[in-house]
Amino acid sequence: MKNYNLLFLCNCIITILISIPGCREKSPVTAADDYPYPDTSHSAVQIKWESTERKLSHDVYFAEYGRIRKIGHDSLMLTYHCGKKNEEWNNIVSRLSTDNSRTWQKARYLLQSQTQNFIGFCQPDLRLLNNGQLILVYCARGYRGDTAVNHIQYMLSKDKGATWSNPADIASGHFWEPNLVQLPDDELEVFFTCENTNSKRSAGRPEQRIMLCSSLDKGATWAQPKEVDFKPRIRDGMPHALLLNDNKGIVFAIETVNDTRSPYIVWSSLAAKWQYNSDASEKNKRRWQAYPAPVWGGAPAMAQLPGGQTVLAVQTEGGRKIDRYKNWKKNTIVTFTGNTVAKNFSNLTYAYPNLPVNEGAYFCSLFLKDPHTLWLISSRNFADGHSEVYLKEGHIRL
Repeated sequence: MKNYNLLFLCNCIITILISIPGCREKSPVTAADDYPYPDTSHSAVQIKWESTERKLSHDVYFAEYGRIRKIGHDSLMLTYHCGKKNEEWNNIVSRLSTDNSRTWQKARYLLQSQTQNFIGFCQPDLRLLNNGQLILVYCARGYRGDTAVNHIQYMLSKDKGATWSNPADIASGHFWEPNLVQLPDDELEVFFTCENTNSKRSAGRPEQRIMLCSSLDKGATWAQPKEVDFKPRIRDGMPHALLLNDNKGIVFAIETVNDTRSPYIVWSSLAAKWQYNSDASEKNKRRWQAYPAPVWGGAPAMAQLPGGQTVLAVQTEGGRKIDRYKNWKKNTIVTFTGNTVAKNFSNLTYAYPNLPVNEGAYFCSLFLKDPHTLWLISSRNFADGHSEVYLKEGHIRL
């Protein structure tokens, strides 16, 4: 513990130094390996999910990938992608609630497939920044005739979503699934999946790695993509990042398609900010299996409770006779609770118990409504094939 306290003090000093104007513009020195706070505890928190659910999306054949963010005292914003049959990844919309979700305003199309010569727009992630602006990051799906190139783009709003800046690029390549966090020193970090079409193929598909782009000026400019996670033959993807409380670092959860132990958690200290000599691994203790239970989990989402405990949600077949790869929209969702450093996840709970095999719940996110209430935002697929965004409420039991 003495060694950890010394390392913790050094990390704090480095964090202070890189936050001083003039220091932040310099390329950080490569960090030596460090380790998460030594929390070996197991969370006793249980999540009790309501049996009812509530539709949030507007009437459209496909609505998926819902995210809710608090943007004011009683104001919430919902974003998701949507489209007609066979065109579900084409448009991004938002809906605003000014009464803490009791009612929602009409859906507003922010990006549509017929604009900017893109095939479509999908996988939106929204954040309220420390300066009061909103930032929306998303995947712009390739120029027409060049579907191998996607753009990770963003837009900013200075008036809580009433108006938005023109779309601008963060990075372009075979990229998708962006997820954004803001660090205590205001640095923005966008994590996303990169498929290298020239890399080795695993189970018939190219390998993937997780990349990071950062901004030190609230999104005005972005650094070049940096690799922060790669494991050969495993095909990591769908990063979901979380800034841990009490200076305990940054984590992201990833699905590992060709590994029965999915998902994994990847960690960096706030001092190092991923500037390590090597990618995270189980050997250097910056990558670990989320839980030992024999449940393969995809498309992970995380949240942290006021007491520091973490919650993990994943989609899985849930013991039902479906093919989680070919019929992935027929998955269901399970949740786990973990400790303050996103380890030792346990207390498995089915958010949709007894879901029939011709329905599904997938592409979920978590939103902490209040210290006692957690929302699960799910893409719900139905027997006729269409999908809608739904909200289910969970009660936190300590």
